[in-house]
Amino acid sequence: MAHTTRKTGGHFLARKSALAIARQKMPRFTNFLVVEDNTLEADRLKATLHSIFGYEIVVRHAPTLGTALDRVIERKPDIVFLDDHLKPADNAGDLIPMLRRCEYHGPIIVVSGMLTRQRAATLVAAGAALAIHKDNLDSGSIAEALAQIYAKTHPATAVADDSAQPIQQQQSVDAQPIIPAITDTLEKQPVKSKRKS
Repeated sequence: MAHTTRKTGGHFLARKSALAIARQKMPRFTNFLVVEDNTLEADRLKATLHSIFGYEIVVRHAPTLGTALDRVIERKPDIVFLDDHLKPADNAGDLIPMLRRCEYHGPIIVVSGMLTRQRAATLVAAGAALAIHKDNLDSGSIAEALAQIYAKTHPATAVADDSAQPIQQQQSVDAQPIIPAITDTLEKQPVKSKRKS
């Protein structure tokens, strides 16, 4: 029998609350670069970022490696979302060092349609902050990714409040760099039973 994890309304609200508290402690991100050769995927990610941060943010799109490097040189983004495979034959593992050579030192979140734990570990070792599967790319996973990145760089402020557990950080490449850390923390909290004895 396969094990399934059922999510409840309480789980959703607890996750949303933890993310809201974590976002309050983060700096305001206003400038994003989406490096994606598929226009529909890029538009979807742009719409998701606007739904999280509002329409006053800047979300630039780069469909090719050359355009991405030009955009980074032109103006350093707060965060780069990088497609793992760009046409014709570029991949994120090769592109991350190029972005770093353009003096971009911020977080790079790799988005991949064929992400495995091994591939995610390889991308993190190459310099990505995180890797997210395209199927899981929604406002919740992006908020979790940003909270996770912020927790890595600001561990003293990664506790949501006195009663909450700290946001889990990735200790090493072997620590499963695939989202969701906050969801894992929330799922480990005990659930009180309302069953009468």
